[in-house]
Amino acid sequence: METFSSIKFSGPFNLSIPSTENQFYLSALQKDDASKIYSILGPTNELSADIHKWTRSLPNPYTLSDAEFFISRCISLYTKTLTCTTWAIRNNQKEFIGCIGLALLDESSYNISSDFYFPKNSYEVGYYISPHYRNLV
Repeated sequence: METFSSIKFSGPFNLSIPSTENQFYLSALQKDDASKIYSILGPTNELSADIHKWTRSLPNPYTLSDAEFFISRCISLYTKTLTCTTWAIRNNQKEFIGCIGLALLDESSYNISSDFYFPKNSYEVGYYISPHYRNLV
């Protein structure tokens, strides 16, 4: 069994978790990931409806410009604050296969009653994975 100490972390982004068969890791988003993000979330992918159904903050329909803006915003945030809240999920060939991120929650995040309480600094984990890695195709 792998222990936490066996996880390799380098820099602000890259996280590799050792595995015997498939290795998936988190890394910084790169500008050339935009076309892959669009292929997963865009209207030409029939399976993207499932992702949009369960992910609250994605534009729908999703455009290549949306993907480019998203990546630029993530890079800009990291450059300004040295804080990264969104990562690319990559396979062992270093191909983009999804995205995972943290979003700060507040009362305006959801249409819920005003008496619902979000503890200070509460975060939501959101992610999406290519349908090929969810055994949907």
